[in-house]
Amino acid sequence: MASLGSPDPDKTVIQGLSGISDYFNRNKDKRNSNHSTSGFFDEKKPGSLQMVPSQAFNIETCIDNLIPAQKNAFLIKALEASPDYSELMDRIIMDVVKTLPSATVQKIQHDVENDKLIVKISSAISVTSPMIGGTLNQKDGSRKKSATLSSKQQGSDVNLEFESQLFKKEIRKFWYEGINRDLLRNNPHFNLSDSLTSPTSTPLLGNGKGDSLGKRQSNGDSVGNTEEELKRQRLKKLASYVPKLVLRRLLNSESPIACAEMEPMVAAVFFADISGFTPLTEKLASLGLQGIEQLTIVLNTYFDRLISCIHLHGGDIIKFAGDALLVVWPIPLNGSLFGAVLLACQCAKALLKDLNNYSVENTGCVLRLHIGVGAGEIAGICVGGVGGRVEYFVSGTVLEQVSSCEKQAAPGEVYVSALAWMLVPEGRIQGVQKGKGNFSNWRLDSISEPMELPGDIELPITLPMESTLKQFIQPAVMRHLASGSGGWLGELRHVSVIFVSLTVPFREYRLVELQEAVSSMQEIIHRLEGTLRQFMIDDKGSVLIAGWGVPPFSHEDDAVRAVQAAIEIHTTLNKIAIPTSIGVTTGKAFCGDVGSTARREYAMVGDIVNLSARLMVAAHSGILTDQDTFEACRTSKKLAFKRLDDIRVKGKVNPIAVYVPSRRKGTAREPTLRQVASSNTPSKYLGKSIHDASRIVGRVEEMKAIAELVLSMKNKSVGVTTEKTLVIEGPEGVGKSLLVRFFEQMVKENVIGNSANEKSPIMFGAADQINNSTPYHAWQEIFQSHLLDDSGKVPRYVLEELDVDTLPLLNVVLPLGLPENATLRAMSAQKKMEVTLSLLIKLLKMIASPGMAIVLDNAHCLDSSSWSLTLAAIIQLEGVLFVLATRTSRLSVQYSQIVHRPDTMRIPLSNLNLDEITKFMSNLLGVKKVPEKVITEIYRKGQGNPYITEQLADVILQEVGTLKTNKMGELIMNAEIEQALQKVPEGTSALFVTKVDKLKPREQTVLKVASIVGIVFTEKMVEMLHKVEKNGEPSVRENLLTLQESGLIQEQSEAGTWAFANTLLREVVYGLMLFFKESLSHSNSRILHERTGWNRSNLSNRRSSL
Repeated sequence: MASLGSPDPDKTVIQGLSGISDYFNRNKDKRNSNHSTSGFFDEKKPGSLQMVPSQAFNIETCIDNLIPAQKNAFLIKALEASPDYSELMDRIIMDVVKTLPSATVQKIQHDVENDKLIVKISSAISVTSPMIGGTLNQKDGSRKKSATLSSKQQGSDVNLEFESQLFKKEIRKFWYEGINRDLLRNNPHFNLSDSLTSPTSTPLLGNGKGDSLGKRQSNGDSVGNTEEELKRQRLKKLASYVPKLVLRRLLNSESPIACAEMEPMVAAVFFADISGFTPLTEKLASLGLQGIEQLTIVLNTYFDRLISCIHLHGGDIIKFAGDALLVVWPIPLNGSLFGAVLLACQCAKALLKDLNNYSVENTGCVLRLHIGVGAGEIAGICVGGVGGRVEYFVSGTVLEQVSSCEKQAAPGEVYVSALAWMLVPEGRIQGVQKGKGNFSNWRLDSISEPMELPGDIELPITLPMESTLKQFIQPAVMRHLASGSGGWLGELRHVSVIFVSLTVPFREYRLVELQEAVSSMQEIIHRLEGTLRQFMIDDKGSVLIAGWGVPPFSHEDDAVRAVQAAIEIHTTLNKIAIPTSIGVTTGKAFCGDVGSTARREYAMVGDIVNLSARLMVAAHSGILTDQDTFEACRTSKKLAFKRLDDIRVKGKVNPIAVYVPSRRKGTAREPTLRQVASSNTPSKYLGKSIHDASRIVGRVEEMKAIAELVLSMKNKSVGVTTEKTLVIEGPEGVGKSLLVRFFEQMVKENVIGNSANEKSPIMFGAADQINNSTPYHAWQEIFQSHLLDDSGKVPRYVLEELDVDTLPLLNVVLPLGLPENATLRAMSAQKKMEVTLSLLIKLLKMIASPGMAIVLDNAHCLDSSSWSLTLAAIIQLEGVLFVLATRTSRLSVQYSQIVHRPDTMRIPLSNLNLDEITKFMSNLLGVKKVPEKVITEIYRKGQGNPYITEQLADVILQEVGTLKTNKMGELIMNAEIEQALQKVPEGTSALFVTKVDKLKPREQTVLKVASIVGIVFTEKMVEMLHKVEKNGEPSVRENLLTLQESGLIQEQSEAGTWAFANTLLREVVYGLMLFFKESLSHSNSRILHERTGWNRSNLSNRRSSL
């Protein structure tokens, strides 16, 4: 823990006890043998209170800083210490007793008398106090002892039996005694028996298998209707996202949560950290998106077992801190912590037994646990409130204890603070004290007398609690739970993450200052449309985590927003004298549930999240960003960056580049307006023009060249009078597909003509980023649509032209299902590739004749086998025109050979210029002229990219609705358009993510399922992959129609067939999917292909109809 610059009560206690020790050591010779302190301050006795001599101390100060349970334990140890007492010892005992509340003293006396434990004490000593019988000299405070303890073990027995008896009542009292019965009385599903609050009845402690929503009515009647049951199930899920201490607060009072709000309590606390997580993260991160999700699966599997063990031991999980957990065992303020500490120790040892040396399959990585245990006063605190979000966490000096212990513990070890160790009766736990002085931490080795496990704390949950529970839960969770789509919550997203470390005292609970700090950060994050992940106090101090790009908000400039937030937070908190250190990173991360169904949190998991925490530590009261964040903000006019020397951080083999961000001089902070609201108004243009070649702006020379190639097809002179290959090359959204559509229209008008029966001379194939590791995947559509008959089989006359022994090699492009034979098994891998290529060329010669064209779209996604076939076909097929549309990128060797052939025409496309964008915008908005300010802003954000420009124009249409024009048909500039321009996002992929985020969860789900099938999909397949519940939810078709209105998909001419508006959109949607869900759905998709007989040949004529 970071030092807070305030008095440490634990150190005060240590100094006080050191003073006692110093007093006795210095006066040992002056005291007679009856005043010997042997056994209490003997430095040779393990566990004694002998300390290095220290400064003088005040007894009252020492006692005031002890919690009640520690006072009791200290008193018992004092009674054990000697058969006689010195004046100082009398004063200590008297001060301990007089600080106990009278009600507590009476309760203790009552319990002791009832259990006949008083006999053991009174037979040994006679002391005048409410707790122990005897006489007290009121003048000098000295005690007269009438008897002696028979043995020191007798005092330990008293302590053990006394504490054990109290604990069961105390845990019951803490969790159940304060429950507001009116909250349960108004709910018919709960049994209002006195067992809920009676301290003498059986506690409502279960085994984790009961109904956490409360006890059913004893008559066994069914509860409510289906709608109410669904609400109860949703509420149960909500409750799993918060600590049980939050549920207890809501059950104890109907009053709303106040910020700031604090409840003091005492508790045993442990912090469990998973070592080995960093190398595991590094290894899995190298696998890309699949690795990020595999990491999450490993974590959740591990956490599931860990959480079950903690609940079995009665613990309450407060926070998930990345790869660690903070857990508490709370009891009432005046209660005994003996049982809580023992349970925490038992839980820690049980976790080590079950989960230490946990081997992660196929990685070579091993996860190990190290745990720190402490005890003392804590406070449950609620802060924030901005945007309806409340943060709950615990604070207190005990967190310094557990941090010290956790850091001292090696993997596979448990360390217990001295102040927690002294609360457990001697002999119950065994270990070795490590460090100088008797208040150094103890290594826990074994537990000789474990306590009976209480089981999970099951609290009733009432329907009225829902509105308050929502304040503690992220919007993404609420949105999905409200729609019933929680199962699809996890996504892989491009996010920017900030970690903020701030100095807030643990002990003084400066609530006003803390509330100001957290609410200030919340306001900044809320205004810049980020998501506050959590505020917590852990081994790094007080830490806030937030992310941009997390649903339901996403923006192209998320990295810029994150850096702006970091600068504002740093500046704002410095003004109230709270130094901050901040790390900012950008990249891919898993965003979804971490934990188990019993206890979980919505989290961001990935290498960039870990790196953000590392940069926070390295920032030293400043701000550091990584290279990716710098690159994402490079074009921002508001930010400046200064590169520092590369630094080394934990988890990275090589040094990493870091930057210090700042505002550009003269750039004031601009308020960020709210994100574009969802609109039910369908776009007038979005999704149309991308397939409408008649709306091309510019590209005059390109269209002339394409017209000449079409003419050569008509004259069957391809490769003679014109080039043989056309390569259309350019970045995404620049209009490559639009020129391909223009090519199609020209062929239809000039080659096919008016003949309705003539077959199209164009064969289409499309590469796919998702399947680019599948050999020949781009050619499958061509072979299947031109070789398979209506029954989906290859005609006999085709097979008769081929070698029977080599037919199984065609399984890669045709659904033959032939097993490998002896001939093929004898071939080398290289020989198989050569034979397969020869077979495919032979098939192409059967189906492609002079005057025809083969179009391969998205050629940048071709696999190596497809490139080899493409090059071979260009060389060997005479009179056939090849059209390749590809993004500008570093492609294969075969591609280089193709573009450098003398019979290849290469058309490089670039973005439109300002004049062309002006005309394009007029066409899109349907007006004669667009104001210069609109054109300038659209051109700045879209950089002349036609598709992005089209999307940006659609945002304006959604915001403004009906455009106003003058008599000349010119667009009138007004306040609505001005405001719309402020909301226009920048860039491409994030723009699509923004559109997807604005969809309802059910619509998002349908779109994601469709992305698995392909750019073209059928309604039937989506229905079979995504079952819609029979509870009034829209059907798949209704969702598809809504998506079509949004311009994201289009219904095709063939009934029940749909297509994404473009490939880039499908890639972005698919990129949000999780790998294990992809795998499952792809598997189901293949089964559906087989069962339904649906294949690409069913869509062979879809393009020719455009």
